[in-house]
Amino acid sequence: MTERTLSAGPLRLLWQPAEGFARYLACGGEECLRGVYFALRDHNWDTVPWHAEEYQEAIGNDHFRIRFRAVWASPPIDYAADIQLEGLPDGTLRYRFAGRSRSAFRRNRIGFCILHDPGCAGRPCRVETIDGATREAAFPDAISPHQPFFDLRAITHESDDGTRVTVQMEGDTFEMEDQRNWTDASFKTYCTPLGLPFPVDVRPGDEVVQTVTVRIDPGDVGAKTAARAASGPEPVRIRPAGEPRPLPAWGFGLGAADDPPLTDEALARITALRPAHLRVDLPAVADEALTALRAATETARRINTRLEVALHLGDDADALLKRLARDLAATAGSGLVTRWLVFHQAENSTSAHWIETARGHLAPATPEAAFVGGTDAYFAELNRGRPPVEACDAVTFSINPQVHAFDDRSLVETLAMQAVAVDSAKRFCGGRPVLVSPVTLRPRFNPNATGPEAPPPPGTLPPSADPRQRLPFAAAWTLGSFKHLAEAGAAAVTYYELRGWRGLFETAEGSPLPDTFPSTPGEVFPVCRLFEELAPFAGGTITPLRSSKPLTAEALLLAAGNRRRLLVANFRPENTSLRIELSMTDRIDPRPVPPAAAAPRRDADGNLTLPGGAIAAFDWSES
Repeated sequence: MTERTLSAGPLRLLWQPAEGFARYLACGGEECLRGVYFALRDHNWDTVPWHAEEYQEAIGNDHFRIRFRAVWASPPIDYAADIQLEGLPDGTLRYRFAGRSRSAFRRNRIGFCILHDPGCAGRPCRVETIDGATREAAFPDAISPHQPFFDLRAITHESDDGTRVTVQMEGDTFEMEDQRNWTDASFKTYCTPLGLPFPVDVRPGDEVVQTVTVRIDPGDVGAKTAARAASGPEPVRIRPAGEPRPLPAWGFGLGAADDPPLTDEALARITALRPAHLRVDLPAVADEALTALRAATETARRINTRLEVALHLGDDADALLKRLARDLAATAGSGLVTRWLVFHQAENSTSAHWIETARGHLAPATPEAAFVGGTDAYFAELNRGRPPVEACDAVTFSINPQVHAFDDRSLVETLAMQAVAVDSAKRFCGGRPVLVSPVTLRPRFNPNATGPEAPPPPGTLPPSADPRQRLPFAAAWTLGSFKHLAEAGAAAVTYYELRGWRGLFETAEGSPLPDTFPSTPGEVFPVCRLFEELAPFAGGTITPLRSSKPLTAEALLLAAGNRRRLLVANFRPENTSLRIELSMTDRIDPRPVPPAAAAPRRDADGNLTLPGGAIAAFDWSES
């Protein structure tokens, strides 16, 4: 079952059958709804995988009907739902879910989610609640910490070209959250309200029946929009969009304290990437924390960089902080600490008390170090627990693109939202620098779990690892991430770990699970090659660029002295044509990154054809 474009009257959408995702609903070439899908979330908010059975479809020129059975078989969960997706000639989309449990289990959610695209931010809408009342409202502009709408039955808004879109939900009570809190590119309307107790006990025979209906009124879309939609794909246009600004400092995570020592070859490779810092996480147990800090100090000294130290305080925080201060003074390691990230195990976002406590113990030993508050989890936790800025030298939160969705398209959608999160943080952080630490492909832990997380089945990767870490897609995604965080004004960013399946290169020992993560010992991943391209520009500037199709390709423009480098990434698996509106690039031959990758080429019109998943670099000097 491969993805395909479907049409129903004036409506077009991308159908992804493996995900049950009706995506990028558009009228006249303009997106009017980001998508509709169904999901089963277990007691820890993990999305339970499913497979399709008895798949049938009937596709016409102006209508379609798709039917199948979705089956969840992840013990103790045994669940099945009859699914029907129907597009009518007038542009109406109707999506029905009829599920029945075949086992007892605990869940947090079963049913539909509707996504409005982030372009709706600040846009007027009309909401209808379950009691039949309607009112005029607006989507949040800045990222809303809490649900903007409750008890929803329907919501109507207009897209940029005037198309009116009404989404009606039946079968449960729905509410909306601002998914930009997790860098998802959407406002999500979901069931069941979070104000109700969860997890919920599901019994054999329990049923869920829901329907989502999307109605569109194209109005006067206009000849220009219709002509653009009918003329076929145009090259992605890359053009300047602002004045140069400082690049953020970048660094990497050190990984587990019990990892084998880095080889001389690995140390040389890391040094060449010019990291401003290495992040080390110190547990609340003093002996373990001291061991980890001493090892990190030695590594930082050997590659001539500094440390970003994440403190995970517990009940005996004072004793731990006293021992750390004594040890730093005794080992002359104090000058290597550039900042302390202060977290407490009992808090989602750091309170002033723990920042002040850490400062009181550690500032005499590390007088040049900053004391940073915030969260080790997502922007949502920072937004809902606004930091005590008067106690902080800076604020921090982490990013990963897979809190809610896991396919390549969804990961790319998060890139622009990373900038929105930084901008929103700057609005309430009193001028303090905003640090993002760390950025990872997968969540490192589940901050919303309601019970113990089951270990991964034998032979499978842990939840924090992603096979794409070693693939070109990770490098392209990281280019987009760094671009948006840098252009938004993040002061510093920490990426990944140094090695292993969450890192820049493989360990000398190789992958512990070569069947699921098929790397070779010491393999250098494409994402490492990307930072090799960034390294000569450490301390330089970035000039904002705008892509006409940011879900297809993005670019960043670096400068240091008179040296310039343009890096362009293609997120899609197929070849993509780009028109780069920077005069110097017309006279420069692009090169592939890494050198062994497929080479970009120019077409007869001078456009750049970039192979699927590839990165190309342009280099020049200015007098």
